[in-house]
Amino acid sequence: MEDLINDILKNLDKSTELIQKDLLKEIELMLREISLDVNGNIKPTVANIKQIKRIVAKLDPIILRNKGYKESVKEVYKSFSELTTIQDKITREAFGSLNLPASLTDIKDLAREQVLSDMTEAGIKSNVIDKVEMVLTDNVRSGNSFNVMQEQLKDLLANQKTKSGGALSAYSKQIATDGMYQYAGNYDKLVSQAYKTKWYKYVGSTIDTTRPLCDHLVAKKYIHQSELTGITNGRVDGKQVSIAGQVPGTTAENFIVFRGGYNCRHRMIPVPEASVPKELREKFDKNKSEIKEIDYNVTKEEFDKAAKKDWYAKYGNIKDTNEATLNVYSNRGFYVNYNIRDNKLDSEDLQYINNLDKSLNKLPIEENQNLYRGVNYPTTEFKKLNIGSELNFSGYTSTTKDFDRAKTFLRKEADI
Repeated sequence: MEDLINDILKNLDKSTELIQKDLLKEIELMLREISLDVNGNIKPTVANIKQIKRIVAKLDPIILRNKGYKESVKEVYKSFSELTTIQDKITREAFGSLNLPASLTDIKDLAREQVLSDMTEAGIKSNVIDKVEMVLTDNVRSGNSFNVMQEQLKDLLANQKTKSGGALSAYSKQIATDGMYQYAGNYDKLVSQAYKTKWYKYVGSTIDTTRPLCDHLVAKKYIHQSELTGITNGRVDGKQVSIAGQVPGTTAENFIVFRGGYNCRHRMIPVPEASVPKELREKFDKNKSEIKEIDYNVTKEEFDKAAKKDWYAKYGNIKDTNEATLNVYSNRGFYVNYNIRDNKLDSEDLQYINNLDKSLNKLPIEENQNLYRGVNYPTTEFKKLNIGSELNFSGYTSTTKDFDRAKTFLRKEADI
């Protein structure tokens, strides 16, 4: 599977490199119409801004009508069926059967349609063409040197300083990589659910730019389900590892999909327990037997440590400290959420978070229920979402079973 994806990405690299050269050539040709002063600086005039608009209007067809790029996009689109065939074979060999839900077809269709959209008009405009327009327009409005503008364009479209490829190459490669590997991750997640696996094998090559987390997990090889919460927070076998580049919203439940983060080329494959080395299985069985039952009761001392803050202390008249902790969040939880988002947590906030975690863990959680949340979300951003899109908000999230109750949290401009 890794060989298939690598071949597709190599072909994509070749086509985007050629297109970026054509883009630079076309832009430099049309920039001859830009008016300069005697010192070679760009005149900040309406005529020059209009010329920039004409240049930008011609860029979209250069990319999307390019035969090589169209073939590369088609190759990525077709790969989802090929990946499914490969993974079907791996699953049969590992588990002796293939029994996955029909939803796999919907997941595959959604994934490849999203990649197609991102690699064509909408995605190319916002991630390549709009960036070109910004470079050109900013230089005209500020009256910069024409030569400086040309160098900025070369950095954007050829990335001469880092040799990592231009904007089109970097963007299209990331979309293709994430699209294919995240689809493979969703397939693996279905396998894990269907066969109720608790063990996984972390596989893939490592290179100079491999993230520290992936380096450690490839070397570790086997992962037990109980380790995933720690891994998503950068804890691997007792060591703290950087999780830079992690996709926002990555959790123990979806780590199998997102793995190390953007552009990650590793997989976390579900495996039968019998395929895991015996000594490793026995180690986890021993650890499990030694785990003591966790006490989720918030003590009076723990409550008082956080209650140094007025907004927390006012609920101290409730005898049950777990109930009091939950009441704090229901009425004043936004205070700690603000501090989480602004990275301004003090010792009282941290104690409150510990208390809230305990109280939430003590609650009886009913599975498979529909919950609602009112969120102020701009209309323009809401329209960009597709069915199945994830919204990420740092902080604790309140939900309700009552749809009408959730609606009371909306402002006029909100959409959710």
